[in-house]
Amino acid sequence: MVGLMELRVVAGIALVALVIAILAFVVFGSGNKDQHATAYVPAAGPSAGSEATTTVTPASVEFYAINYQYVYNGPASVGGSSCSYSSYTTVDSQTEILNGSQAFDLVLTPSSSQCPMKIESVNSSTAGFRFATSDPGLPFYLPPYSNADLQVTMIAPNTNFYGPLTVTIYYG
Repeated sequence: MVGLMELRVVAGIALVALVIAILAFVVFGSGNKDQHATAYVPAAGPSAGSEATTTVTPASVEFYAINYQYVYNGPASVGGSSCSYSSYTTVDSQTEILNGSQAFDLVLTPSSSQCPMKIESVNSSTAGFRFATSDPGLPFYLPPYSNADLQVTMIAPNTNFYGPLTVTIYYG
């Protein structure tokens, strides 16, 4: 006969598997419909009346995958119940083409188990990409047995880039 503790462990493992599956299908805005516009101003040119002009071309930024690294630094259990959280990485094969320094949004869908969860920070280890804001703001607290949408706004580098993007989410 299966005891209550074994049922909790199985339920925790199932919940973690569900979270991983949901995160594997993270909603990432298609095209440019949710992206922020960026204005480019030509560099100062020769004096008025001259025929010479300067054209500024923004950097071309293209990533073809997002490596989401989830780094857990919280307790293994709370009140005698296992939290079932761990550090892991998922890969979302999304392609996005941006202009240099353009803002873009990622939507994370965290879920908590029987233990509360706090998303402490988000950053990128890919050169030039940086975290701008999140909605709701960080740190973000998620009560037990909850889920939410967390919109993260990132800024693309101002230099040409082609490759995968790595985003790290620290939670506890």
